[in-house]
Amino acid sequence: MTIPWQLDTSAPNIEWLIANFTKSCLGHFINGHAFTTMSSTLPSPQLILGFETFFGRSEPTERLSLLQSLPKREIITELAGLNYRLKPKDSIEYSSSYAQQVEELKRFVPFWGLFLPYKALFDAHTAKTKDPVIFTRATCLFAIEEILKSDLADVEPNFVMDRQEVWDAIFKYLLCVNTVISDIKNPDEENTTFESVNAKLLALNELLIPIDPIYFPYRGYKLLEYLHDSPEYKDELTAYLASTYGRTYEELVHAVMSLYLANKQPDNQFDFMYFTDPAKGSTILPALAKVFSNPDTIKLVSLRKYPFASNGEGVYCLIDNAFLLEKIYSQFVHDFWFDWLKAISHEGKSKFNIASYRGKIGYFVEHYLHYWMTYMFAKKASYRMLTFDELKFQKGKNQIELADLYIRDGNRILVGQVKSGSIYDQEKFGGDIEALYKGDREKFFANFGVHQLVSSIQEINENMKALDKGFPKGHSYEVYPCIVVNDKVFQTPIMANVFNDRFQEQLQKITLPSRVKIHQLTLLHVSDIERMSVAVNKRPKLVWELLKFNTRDPHFIPPFYNTLNIKLVGREYAQEVREMYYDLIHRFSHSTSA
Repeated sequence: MTIPWQLDTSAPNIEWLIANFTKSCLGHFINGHAFTTMSSTLPSPQLILGFETFFGRSEPTERLSLLQSLPKREIITELAGLNYRLKPKDSIEYSSSYAQQVEELKRFVPFWGLFLPYKALFDAHTAKTKDPVIFTRATCLFAIEEILKSDLADVEPNFVMDRQEVWDAIFKYLLCVNTVISDIKNPDEENTTFESVNAKLLALNELLIPIDPIYFPYRGYKLLEYLHDSPEYKDELTAYLASTYGRTYEELVHAVMSLYLANKQPDNQFDFMYFTDPAKGSTILPALAKVFSNPDTIKLVSLRKYPFASNGEGVYCLIDNAFLLEKIYSQFVHDFWFDWLKAISHEGKSKFNIASYRGKIGYFVEHYLHYWMTYMFAKKASYRMLTFDELKFQKGKNQIELADLYIRDGNRILVGQVKSGSIYDQEKFGGDIEALYKGDREKFFANFGVHQLVSSIQEINENMKALDKGFPKGHSYEVYPCIVVNDKVFQTPIMANVFNDRFQEQLQKITLPSRVKIHQLTLLHVSDIERMSVAVNKRPKLVWELLKFNTRDPHFIPPFYNTLNIKLVGREYAQEVREMYYDLIHRFSHSTSA
């Protein structure tokens, strides 16, 4: 079967994809449970069923022993298909509905002698808790990562897949995997806080955060363009992409989006399968289908670097469509440093410095956010908007930086700090507060802008007249404090509330006039800015409604996408974003292949 690799220059796939995105509601995990962010700000739990929970007996000591004599390729293909069905390319959210779980149960135990008793066990748990889950993205990814690096044979001669014992073994293995991914030690009830639970579940929750398949690659394109325009990084970027993918940065984005969009099978549930002609040798797929040796399976390092698996003879399966898109943004930042820049030396010394590289990424985030902030408020001349260097002024011998973002509409003021840094794997997978904060809670929140934001609020009250003559000093005004972040781990469901708690602690340390009202902290992600950009551009006052709604519950602050899911119907994309895709399609669809 031949795959139509080229995107049609009329771009029906882009319009189709845009048209099919709808309002989403996302599930997340907590203490072996998943929870869904509903209209209430508090999460609603879902139980993840592990082996012992499901069967009521101890699981095998060695879970991979369940798969002995089963071929690696067959199992990986089945699990890749499962992961694709949980979130196909025309969807943003990950499905965890009861109906979806039952459908997958039928697929993985396709024999009535197994399905009926297993369905009864599943329904028994459903009666005890709302919508338990067996099949999750985390389940699939951990299982595939582990199997890829195992010593199971790639193929088994004369193997017959359609046997009850084969599917039963795979199903039981998945339940064992669920035990691993939800193995969170229950903290002492007396010491349990949102902050401690957040630290324990950070890595697991992050896997359920979606990425927008239109805005996310656009952001990746703009990052690559930014580095390409940098004299310091242009040559190395060009050399890295040519050596690794045989492409320019524009061709890489086109290739990734072609892989995401243009692969179609007669039955769309098999769109994760890719068939190529090995003789042509022009596809990018071999570069995306390797195995990276890393002992920490839970970190999914190999799949993040290589989101495809090779089935041999030009056949590939897509393991995870989100990881594919991340190859041109978040994972690219990691790979470009560790796979290329770090090893380059000049006169016996490292040519590049990690701190400088991270700083460059930080400048890109600022540049990118400035664009979208300007776009959102372009039609509202009465608004006073200042960003980054515009918020610096000289006071005596000292230069004072008031904030990173400042937007004023009468007596309503948004004050923001922008933080492009990340929480790295060692902290993310540590499982407790001590590891997450690296033993220094004060420094953690200081590094991610909380202390700086409080200082900004105080400085603005005292000095903003120097930059904004209309600032209502001496009068009543209200401040909407925000921290804008780039790492999607900050979108996990408890993180915003944890940051607000720390913000409130710090706010007690400053004194402001009684006429100044400070709202609770909103934690914004770059993707939130992208998503609301068109709606706010059309009606700028919407931004205040969204910020106010996000802090509607004084007891728990949800991630901002919860507010956007409720208040914005569907998704709108700026014309500049559409034009980028049309340009790539027009220039590359008939000259290169994915």
